[in-house]
Amino acid sequence: MPSRTVAKDIVDEQPAPTAASPGIETGQDLTVEGRAPKLDDRVTVERLGRSRYREAVDLIALAFVDEPGLRYVLGGAPRRRLRVLRPFMWSGLMSFPGSIEVHGATLEGRLVGVGVRMPPGRWPLSRRDEIRGWGWGLLGSLPMLVAFPQAIRVFPRMTELQRHHPHDRPHWYLWCMGVHPSFRRRGVASALARFVLAQADAAGVGCYVETYGDGTEALYRGFGFEVRERWEFEPGAPLARTLWRDPQPRGT
Repeated sequence: MPSRTVAKDIVDEQPAPTAASPGIETGQDLTVEGRAPKLDDRVTVERLGRSRYREAVDLIALAFVDEPGLRYVLGGAPRRRLRVLRPFMWSGLMSFPGSIEVHGATLEGRLVGVGVRMPPGRWPLSRRDEIRGWGWGLLGSLPMLVAFPQAIRVFPRMTELQRHHPHDRPHWYLWCMGVHPSFRRRGVASALARFVLAQADAAGVGCYVETYGDGTEALYRGFGFEVRERWEFEPGAPLARTLWRDPQPRGT
């Protein structure tokens, strides 16, 4: 959920391992800067209806199994993390059903990427949305905290990101994007990003994102985002970053 979760990363288009599965450590947090993805013009992106939210949650959970922030907080085996990520991600979508939009990337008839964003004017959250978010967040976090009790110590410190969220101008808040591990490096994350950025540019508003990954930072910077801040919320933790992109005129 946007106000309390740590799931704020675009899972970048890293090379997928040859036998990627939830039971295997699926790669490292590699930078993609200077390495163009293999764009696939068959990737299509469209807004998803609520009837496809469960499918979207399954994909996001799989994509975030090795997200740097969650991997640091939870530890453990990927398959174990996957089990608790599903209810965690589902609670995020249910927290603000009227304030978020979900879009999906399809390749060869299969959903291979998902993005969740909050349109301009929906942040900061209303008091009602905050209360709803706390309720759903607690419900979705319980399986995670039972399986990984050490997360109780770290989660509150990771929510410091929210204090850095801009309030002075309207913007798209790119909450999270994830790509199925078997379809990375095929332009899926780029297609998801372009889908939102085109709308932002057409409306003349900026975009804001938070991330813990070196590779995802590089991906965003390739689309014109600039890093506003970097910091380590505790020694040894992955760097937290906030990034901002001003609207860009067509043709840039």
